[in-house]
Amino acid sequence: MDRKMFSGNRYMTKGIQTFLRPDLQILLWDLIDGLDVEKDYLQVFKLEMKEEDLKLTHQQENPDYSVSYTVKVDHPSIHQEEKIFVIDDGDYATMMFASEY
Repeated sequence: MDRKMFSGNRYMTKGIQTFLRPDLQILLWDLIDGLDVEKDYLQVFKLEMKEEDLKLTHQQENPDYSVSYTVKVDHPSIHQEEKIFVIDDGDYATMMFASEY
C-alpha cells in the first residue's frame, strides 16, 4: 500500500525547535501540504533576510519545482542565509537545518 508523501508523523531537530520561530515552522509545513505537484521526498527551503522581509524559496528536484515568497516578519529568528531540509523517509518526515544533516 502506497502512502501519501508527508502524511505521516512529523518531527523537527533540536536546531529547528530552538532557532526557527514556530510560525515559520508551521508556514513551511503548510507550503509542503499545499503543493499542487507531486511531492519529492526532499523539500528544500532557502531563507534569507532582505531588509525587513524574509525571502523564502521552496524547491524540490523531482518533479522540478521552485517558488519564492516574501514574508513580512517583525522579529526575525533568521539573521543569515539558511537552508532547511524536510525529508520524508517513508515512515515520517523530519525538518532540519542543512547544517544538521
